[in-house]
Amino acid sequence: MAIRNQAGYTNIARGKGTREILRTLRDGEALGILIDQDTKVPGVFVNFFGRPTHTPVGAVQLAMKLGVDIVPVFMHLRPDLTYCIECGPPIVVEQTGNLAADLFQTTQRCSDVYERIIRRFPEQWVWMHKRWKTRPEEFGAAAVGSKQIFG
Repeated sequence: MAIRNQAGYTNIARGKGTREILRTLRDGEALGILIDQDTKVPGVFVNFFGRPTHTPVGAVQLAMKLGVDIVPVFMHLRPDLTYCIECGPPIVVEQTGNLAADLFQTTQRCSDVYERIIRRFPEQWVWMHKRWKTRPEEFGAAAVGSKQIFG
């Protein structure tokens, strides 16, 4: 974490930083939240590289609560060993009144953006973690294509 902090941003530990997250946003700072790993947090199964993939919904829930859109940001290494930071167009966080469907749809759109950037730079994605370790079967047949939150 110390190396990352030297880059000019602060890491906030998952599950322990609600106040710090809110302070960061209130102060107009950027907040980065990773959704491309299969961790033990609430999530939904969305399509990722053609497979149902358990994906965290925390970023989408926070965006919904604060009434903001999600701006995808990616960093990739260039051939000259410098980094390029890219920002994609905002992902509009829709709130139709159907919370489960809204979480599912927005999380799917976020995953679609991740998949597109990974396809551009597959050698730079962290393939060694087990992205598909949580299986829909663990939640029963209804989990596949479901708009329910699983954690």
